[in-house]
Amino acid sequence: MEMAGTQTISEFYNGRSIFITGATGFMGKALVEKLLRSCPGIKNIYILVRPKRGKDVSQRLEELLASKLFEKLQRQDPDFSRKVIPVTGDILHENLGVSQKDEDMVVNNVSVVFHSAATVKFDEEMKWMDGDVLNTLTPKMIGDRPNTYTYTKAIAEYLLYQNKENLPVVIFRPSIVGASWNEPVPGWVDNYNGPTGLLAAIGNGLLRIMKGNFYGTSDVIPVDIASNMMISVAWDNVVHKTEELKVFHCTTGQLNKFTWGQMERMSYEYFMKNPVNTVARIPNPRFTKSYVWHEVCVLFDHILPAYLMDLMMWVSGKRPIFVRIQDKLRKAVGSLDYFTQNEWFFAHKNLDSLLSKMTPEDRKTFNFDVKCIHWPTYMESYCLGIKRFVLREELTELSKARQTLKRLQRINFAVNVFLFIAVWRLMINRVAVARTLWNFLLGWAIRIFKRMPKVAKSS
Repeated sequence: MEMAGTQTISEFYNGRSIFITGATGFMGKALVEKLLRSCPGIKNIYILVRPKRGKDVSQRLEELLASKLFEKLQRQDPDFSRKVIPVTGDILHENLGVSQKDEDMVVNNVSVVFHSAATVKFDEEMKWMDGDVLNTLTPKMIGDRPNTYTYTKAIAEYLLYQNKENLPVVIFRPSIVGASWNEPVPGWVDNYNGPTGLLAAIGNGLLRIMKGNFYGTSDVIPVDIASNMMISVAWDNVVHKTEELKVFHCTTGQLNKFTWGQMERMSYEYFMKNPVNTVARIPNPRFTKSYVWHEVCVLFDHILPAYLMDLMMWVSGKRPIFVRIQDKLRKAVGSLDYFTQNEWFFAHKNLDSLLSKMTPEDRKTFNFDVKCIHWPTYMESYCLGIKRFVLREELTELSKARQTLKRLQRINFAVNVFLFIAVWRLMINRVAVARTLWNFLLGWAIRIFKRMPKVAKSS
């Protein structure tokens, strides 16, 4: 191996074995794929996997590598799976639940560790004492923090800081991770977490009002940008080792701002252009900071339509689902309220410094320069990615989905006309001012029509 100071990122990983926790998760999959594709000299990648839902680790590994994410890598290296070695374990168990044999294998072979395993629930219960006692103490422990997710993240970082002299570690903080920007395919995403769940509900027409600052920074970061930066950060931590515990922010807010308002407008535009097959209502997303207006809109634009649609389902002999969906949706969206109504300013000094140390080729291969992101293009890919990879709909069915959306638009127009006429009739029968206004407008229109033949004759 060459001296560390002269190595490119790919050369740095040549002959090395890597250990990754959270490899079966969204970010972990992207990290594994990128390491194998862009660092072909890598020796092995050991991934911590736990048996789940009756499937052993080998079955879960097979499912992981069968993802569409790995199709490009499969064409490049058909035998890439030989480098991925599962290690049975669970981060919730002592010593990660790893056997002595597997521990020895990892310790003797691995030189770089990526710890990306984490719960994706913002309101996960902490489980290190009696449940009732913990439920009582939790609000006091987390203090001003919005949830247990951010609280436990802070604890983990504090423990690293306390042990920084004994551990060659670096802290990597991505913001809100979304679909891929370019690699290995634009728009790849495989779960409903974070903004993906919001966008999927918007595309179906079920999520129409959210608490949020229209002009606030959403700080979405594409998963491939985050993976590229993680790989580069590990390289930097060895090649340019310092005594300080470095913290790298992988964010877009201060470098290429993208607001919740832009997400609102672009999601509407691209789901109208490329609708999902399962669209139930015309997409119409809105962010508001007003609590009262939000609650009014939830009642009239979420809850009441859900009951009406369930009534139609029941009448047609189908199982009602929309009220239950709205209940789940409101809970999921509510957990994001704190983040959609506030914004933060993250320092990017270490990000800039890291970019400056990389060769032009490395900056191209492991690109994490967020200034390059064109948000309209990204959002269109994101919306299409949800359709392809999350909802598993074929793009060949787009014409059918567009016809469905047009039919919904016609129905929506007819319903709005009916409601307008019904409300107006009620008002002119019950409200004197409305009746007077109606008579005035009607008389004015009649006079114009009477004069039209005379005008036509004189001309």
